[in-house]
Amino acid sequence: QPTCPINTTTTKMALRPARCVAAFLLLLVTANAGRNLRQIDDLELLRRPPTIDGVAWSSSGMLGVWQAGVMHALLRAGVLDWGSDPGMNYAGTGEGAIVAISGIAGHNPQRTRTAFEASMQTAVNEARACRRSNGTNCDALSGKYEAFITRVLNTLIRETTAGAANSTMTVHLSLVPAATESRPLTAPACNSLSVEANATSVFFNRTDVISALLASTHYPAFSSPNCTRTFRGHQYKNGALTLPMPCPAGSNSCLRISAVPPSVARRLGWGITDANALQPDIFPGSSGAPLPIPESQWSNAMWDPEAVLPVVNALYSLGFTDGRSWARDNFFVLS
Repeated sequence: QPTCPINTTTTKMALRPARCVAAFLLLLVTANAGRNLRQIDDLELLRRPPTIDGVAWSSSGMLGVWQAGVMHALLRAGVLDWGSDPGMNYAGTGEGAIVAISGIAGHNPQRTRTAFEASMQTAVNEARACRRSNGTNCDALSGKYEAFITRVLNTLIRETTAGAANSTMTVHLSLVPAATESRPLTAPACNSLSVEANATSVFFNRTDVISALLASTHYPAFSSPNCTRTFRGHQYKNGALTLPMPCPAGSNSCLRISAVPPSVARRLGWGITDANALQPDIFPGSSGAPLPIPESQWSNAMWDPEAVLPVVNALYSLGFTDGRSWARDNFFVLS
């Protein structure tokens, strides 16, 4: 068997036997192949989807329809898989909590979008009828937002929802600790009373789930003439006053879904109580797609069904696009 002598001074192979040249080339090819395989392995590690153990859903008003579109995209990409992933927990404030619980209850995103749309249409019809009869307080939602939310909840919350949501879903609320009465306070009696962050992840029955969500979505004087909403004998205001976009407790890798662009969140003062509210992973237009409502009008549209109804389809589609874009950018398999 011939040998391949190496000149140790110049590290060049003595080129006498042709077989030596072939052997040397084989060594080079093998070394490069190993290096390329390691690079591929490193690239595959970078391309693996992130591990998510929690999802945060922000307060959203009428724009729950956008969140329903996001939910549709994330379900299609396998980011969400209601009921089959015991390691995934959810938290939400206000209408975002409603969207999340609707998924836990087993509704598909289109059903959630339809519930919001139908309640908006009822509010608009009532407002127009009021104007035709020259009535007073003909605004579609002012003082009547609780009725809007109640219609949505009556459609989406099932008898089995409490059991499905227990220890999986956290609804964020804002407690009024100085309000010791067991009945709602009227404005302006509690306008100046401070609030503190509060939450529940335990639900006793369907009525209890609805009561928690009505408290989480309660805007003083806007939801009803009352300044607070009673939940389990205590008084609450809207959860966004303390945490607009809460992650589940103990979550180390939380996916944050905000129904308002970061610039709008700043104008709403969300960053004062919750810095994470200014750093969402998915928000309207995060995909680069255009907004169907100008950003300057976004916060007003959250509470104006007459502005949102004409663009419901566009908002749902935008949510789907924004959710799909995030899933693609994070290497989830799209279907």
